[in-house]
Amino acid sequence: MPIYGERRKRLLSLAKGKQVAAMTGANLFYLTDFWGGGAAVVHPDKTVVITTPLEEDRASKLGQEVEVVVAKSWKLVRATLQKELGKGRVVVDDDSGLGGSGRARSL
Repeated sequence: MPIYGERRKRLLSLAKGKQVAAMTGANLFYLTDFWGGGAAVVHPDKTVVITTPLEEDRASKLGQEVEVVVAKSWKLVRATLQKELGKGRVVVDDDSGLGGSGRARSL
């Protein structure tokens, strides 16, 4: 299994059935090999990167095992992330801006 698949598997295992979202540049890079603006949702087979048209090409070219979803503006990245996650318990990184502190919570 490639390294990104191993990282997804490990994160999902630690989340214990909850979804995993990341928004910091370092965590996005760790999950995808893409360092840029946006957010990510971790799935067993891929990481969905949500970014703006400005970063779309770089995310597509640099991202490993990703699906890129484009939000029309930075203001819409959060709304697009919440739509991608749906309802349920979510683990987010500390600097996510979603009101969490790295703990599982509902959006």
